[in-house]
Amino acid sequence: MKNNNPFLQALSEFEADFQEVSNQEESFLIRKDQLQEELKKLLRDFETDFETDFETVANQKESVLIIKDNIFVGKILHRNTKAIKKDNILVQLSNELKQSIEANFIHWDQKLQASLPMKALSKQFADRIILLVLGKVNAGKSSFCNFLIEQFPKEQRKLFRVEQGKVKYVTEDDRFAEGVTETTACIQGVELGHHFVLLDSPGLHSITDANAALTRTYSDSPDAILLITSSQSPGQVQELSDLKDELDKQKPLLPIITCSDWIDEDYDDNDQLIRILHNKSSTVRQLQEKDIIKRVKELGLKGEVKDALSISVHTYAKYKNSRSAFKDSGLQALSDRLSVIIKEAKSYKVGKAEQQMINFLDGDILTSLNQDIKPKVDTLLIKLDARLACLKNSKERLAKNITADVVGEIYTIVNQHKDSCDKKAIERALNKVIEERINITLKKELSDLVSDIKKTSHSISPEDLGDFEDVTIDIEQLKGLGWKVAAAGAAAGAAAGSFWGPVGILAGGIVGGIVGLAAGDSWIKTETITKIAGISTEDIITQTTKRVQQLLPKQVEFFFDEIIKNLQPISDFGRELLDTIGKFDDDVQKMKGKK
Repeated sequence: MKNNNPFLQALSEFEADFQEVSNQEESFLIRKDQLQEELKKLLRDFETDFETDFETVANQKESVLIIKDNIFVGKILHRNTKAIKKDNILVQLSNELKQSIEANFIHWDQKLQASLPMKALSKQFADRIILLVLGKVNAGKSSFCNFLIEQFPKEQRKLFRVEQGKVKYVTEDDRFAEGVTETTACIQGVELGHHFVLLDSPGLHSITDANAALTRTYSDSPDAILLITSSQSPGQVQELSDLKDELDKQKPLLPIITCSDWIDEDYDDNDQLIRILHNKSSTVRQLQEKDIIKRVKELGLKGEVKDALSISVHTYAKYKNSRSAFKDSGLQALSDRLSVIIKEAKSYKVGKAEQQMINFLDGDILTSLNQDIKPKVDTLLIKLDARLACLKNSKERLAKNITADVVGEIYTIVNQHKDSCDKKAIERALNKVIEERINITLKKELSDLVSDIKKTSHSISPEDLGDFEDVTIDIEQLKGLGWKVAAAGAAAGAAAGSFWGPVGILAGGIVGGIVGLAAGDSWIKTETITKIAGISTEDIITQTTKRVQQLLPKQVEFFFDEIIKNLQPISDFGRELLDTIGKFDDDVQKMKGKK
């Protein structure tokens, strides 16, 4: 039977043509290092930009002229105004994002270090096909491996264990231990013939976390994988997920259903209970095989799925003297399938080192970027865009409200200084109101962004105010001789009327004046004299109101624009991160496409 085994025939014809691909490995490591440098630069640039003060003039105590839309807005004096509060949600999300990126740097380096034993094993057996038997604990892996071992003469069997990344040969045995409990506590293997290495793992779902981790570490070292599942409970959910993960790595893989047998109980001629081992019927086997592959395909695989194969090593061992035992137990079909796997593994082996690096870039780096970093960036940008939209919507509304409040105070302020006509005092009082209205409103609206707006606004100067105007009246008065005569007559009349007391003096003066004017009519001359009757505030109120309505909205909008500008580094950081991840994703997909 061994001479007719296509699997052994394929091995005998195998010629190792594994080529050194260290240069390719180096190119992939360079791409990984390049990604890390790009991300580190983004972190450095973001930290530099975001730590900058609110304005380049922050911490300076000097007035700065502000020009917006070619209009002189005013002068703003900044006093130690930091850009954004450190406990702001946007800053917190940014910091979490930075920490995640830095944590991934460490994770990636650890994964590379962990892969060194795997790579060392691949290089040690560079001239051999490495086949890994993978599966759930107690799925019959060791029994299956021992069947394959027995296909080779004892002198061609060389048992070993992988301990701390190094191969240690075992001389006391040439078979794997078998048992009903978890007997495999390490990666064990055997060199068979000149071109074949078989690895047995503790199991993907080992009862020992360390064993399960060990299996996953070495799952990339083989050139092909045999995924073993028991016929007693074939294709459990977790096993199918593992099958999908291995197929997505584009590695040759054959799913095998073991223990495809059943025991019948009967009584012999002596009425003794006997147990008879049978192969499961071809109908049952086919149903199980089709069911597993159907459920695997429903997982959304990228590559081709090989048909599953049912076998029973135990029935073959029981009836191996029978001519049909090898075929009936499914081992003839297994031999045919293994010969195909050997040829595929040979092709895979040539580019395995490259594929391992692609698996690392795709499965470790890109996966962590897409599952950890990218969602954090998306959350940050969503919240940032919402806050920016709110700022932009509030800007015009608050500018109008603040302006209306200040305009409503102009009349009172101007009239408070009407008597002194002190425009400097009006400027101070008005700017104080402006500062209070701006600071109170902005603190309320921007409390999540700015902790303390220590900012004095000088948007109004004396030159911006109108002027007080005199209120005058014109008085026409007499002048010349006629006036003198009239005055003398008035005096005489007043003297004459003094006899009658105060009333008489008043009456006499009036009468005397009339007589005097009548007597000296030809000498009367008059002139118009303008007298100041009071102060008008109309011009200063009108001009000041106009200037406030022109300048104040621009100043409020300017402040909002500065806050928005200080949020820009967060936006740039997030969008550049997405761009960097997108480019890396494109590069990885191109690498995978070439395979």
